Amino acid sequence: MKGILSTKSYTKVWCFAQMSRSSDLNFRTQHALSMAEKDDYILIYGNKNMEFIRYYANKYNLKCDHILFTPGLENDFDEEIYKHCLDELATILKNQRRIYFVPRQVNEKFLKWMVVLTHKLPQSYISYFGDSLDWQSVLGSKEILHPRIDHKDKSIWEHYCTNIKTPRGFICISKEECIEAWKRLRTTSVVLKPTKGSGGFGVKFVNNLGELKKFDFPKGKKVSVEENLEEKHKRLDFYAMSYDGIDYFGKPVKQIFKNGTEWTGSYTCKSKWNKKIIQLTDQIACTLHPRGFGGFDFCVGDNKEIYVLDINTGRFTGSHIPILYMKNNDYYGHFAFTTLALKNYSFQILKEKLDSLQMRYEILAFSEKKAKIIIHDFSYKKVRENHEKVNKINWENNTKPTISCFGRFKHYIVSALARK
Repeated sequence: MKGILSTKSYTKVWCFAQMSRSSDLNFRTQHALSMAEKDDYILIYGNKNMEFIRYYANKYNLKCDHILFTPGLENDFDEEIYKHCLDELATILKNQRRIYFVPRQVNEKFLKWMVVLTHKLPQSYISYFGDSLDWQSVLGSKEILHPRIDHKDKSIWEHYCTNIKTPRGFICISKEECIEAWKRLRTTSVVLKPTKGSGGFGVKFVNNLGELKKFDFPKGKKVSVEENLEEKHKRLDFYAMSYDGIDYFGKPVKQIFKNGTEWTGSYTCKSKWNKKIIQLTDQIACTLHPRGFGGFDFCVGDNKEIYVLDINTGRFTGSHIPILYMKNNDYYGHFAFTTLALKNYSFQILKEKLDSLQMRYEILAFSEKKAKIIIHDFSYKKVRENHEKVNKINWENNTKPTISCFGRFKHYIVSALARK
C-alpha cells in the first residue's frame, strides 16, 4: 500500500498528535480536520473549540459522529487513548472490517494502544500509516547527519549521501562534549539543536565559548553542535520539501521563522532552486527507502551552495497539512501556511477579520491564543500580497473590523427593510 491517498477501501482513523506540551494537544489534533475525508474518523484531544469544529465539519461534509473527543485528562495524546478511550473506540469501530490508523508518527506509545485495540477487534484487519520502528531506530533520527563526538567513524549520512552537503557538526551528550565539538569545529559561533524536536524549539545560537560553558545542557538528551552558516555566507535562504514514501510530495516551500528559529509556517515559492531541491529530495528518499511521510529542510548560501539543514523522517511535517488540504479540495496553485498569535479571540471574530481581507483562505486549527491558516490562490503574486496583508494586522487586538460608510449604509437599509 502506498501513501495516504490510496487507502479508499479502508476506514481511516486520524490520531494526529504525539506531543508532551499539553497546552498544544487540542490545537495539534485539530490539524486532522483539514486532512481527513468525508467517511474518516478523527480523534480530537479534549472537547473544546466546538464552534470551529462544527463549522469545519459542516463546510467539508465531515460526519459529526465520526469526530471523537478524548476526555483531556493526560498530557500525552497516546497515553490518553490507552488509558481512557480503548473500549469506546472498540465499540465504535466494531463493524469496520478494514481499519487504517494515521498517527503523526509511529512510536512505541502509539503501537501499544493500537496492538491492544487489534486484540479487541479480532474480526477487523488493522494497519497503520508510517515507517516501522526498525527503520526509524536507524534512519528516523536527526542524529544521522553528524558523527558522535567520541567516535572516529563516519556518520550514517556520509555512508548514504556522500555528495550532499550538511553543515559540519557533531552529536553530543554532555556540556563537555559540546565544548570539545566547539574546539574541533574551529569556529566562533555554533548552533545547538536537539536531536528530538520540531518547529525550531530548543535551537540555540552560541557566539562565544564562555556562553557555551554556561549552557544548561538538557540531562539525558542528545544535541547536535553545528557550525553557524551565517559565518561563511552573507545570505541564507531556507526551504523545505516533503516526501510520501520514495516520491516527493507537493512543491518546495520557503520557510517562515519568528525570532530567528521558531517555525511559524511556509509558502510555495518560485525559486531557481526548486528543481534542485526536488532532485535532492528524490535522491535522498530513494536512498533511505521510507514508506511514510517525511521531509527535508534545505539552506542555500549566497544563492550558490545548498545544504541539507535538517531531516524530519518518519513523521508528518508542517508542509503535509496544507498540501493535503489543497489536494483533498482540488485546489491548485500556490499557498502560504502560517500561524497567527492571537489574544482572547473568538472563532467568529477571527473569521470576520479574515473575511474583511477579501482573499481565499481557510482556518485549519484554532484556539483563543493562536490559529493556523492557509492562504491560497492560483497566482503566486496574490498569495504573497495576501500573506503580507495578514502580517500587517495586529492580531493581539481583538476588536471587530471597522465597517465602511457604504457598509453602514447597506446595514441601515437591510435593517429598515427587515423591520417592515
